[in-house]
Amino acid sequence: MKNILFLSLFIFVCCLLIFCSFFLSRQTNQQYTSDTADNSRKTINHTVLHYWDNLNVTDTTTFFRKEASEKQLVDYLYLLNKASTDSAHSGLITLLDKALINQAVFNHFIGLIEKYLYYPDSPLRNEELYINVLEYCIQDKRLAEGYKIRPEYQLSMLYKNREGHTAEDFTYITSSGGKGSLYSINAPFTLLLFYDPDCENCREIICQLSDNTMLKSMQHEKKLKVLSIYTGDNMRIWQDYASSIPTEWANGYDKQQINKQKKYDLRAFPTLYLLDKDKKVLLKDAYIDMIMSSLNVVSHKKIMN
Repeated sequence: MKNILFLSLFIFVCCLLIFCSFFLSRQTNQQYTSDTADNSRKTINHTVLHYWDNLNVTDTTTFFRKEASEKQLVDYLYLLNKASTDSAHSGLITLLDKALINQAVFNHFIGLIEKYLYYPDSPLRNEELYINVLEYCIQDKRLAEGYKIRPEYQLSMLYKNREGHTAEDFTYITSSGGKGSLYSINAPFTLLLFYDPDCENCREIICQLSDNTMLKSMQHEKKLKVLSIYTGDNMRIWQDYASSIPTEWANGYDKQQINKQKKYDLRAFPTLYLLDKDKKVLLKDAYIDMIMSSLNVVSHKKIMN
């Protein structure tokens, strides 16, 4: 009997030791992963702050070899997207300050930065970083007033409907002759789609959205409303295409008021916004995979709760 008791106790102690070893190993791995991520971020932050330490803006012969300077900037902008907000801002200002010693070099950098941070089809597009550049150009007294006209206009448009801010309201008519507005939509989330029926990418996005199971489910549960808006000048095209829009969506034509009043910065189609119940912008001009990823997180949170 004693032997059986000691054997049972021995097995229990062994199991307890194995469990403790596994638990401590798991905690150590989690801590290691966290520390590795922190160290990686610190390395990136340090790199973006000192990336241009050896920039020689007087050696324009070497500098204006387009392929070399452009690749160097692209690599830098990629790092900025991974750096902390403060480090990215400070790094950009450091670059602009050094470049402005030579106006030709400064203009060269500004053109490339606009191409990669501002153009709608750029994979590195980052409006918040580009806003830092525009604000710098407008505030720096070394730049001529005439130089600031374009940055001032771009900045005024980028300030509209920023993430974290409330989206501008607008009215529209429906294909049945009814009227609606953005703010009249009552749903926890609104997916706002600006499109053009003649745009092939728009038609592809509309098909993807209409076939998406998660979106269908959220719309069925009244957690999401999709609002598609045509802002062009050809009402007939919009009317002819209306039958291709899912019936559960709200589909409208704004009679060009958005463009005339410059309420939204629509530089390309399609343009997607994700809004919360108060019409605060969660995602602006976002790629469809970013929209789906965010809504997927929301859906899972609801399920867990």
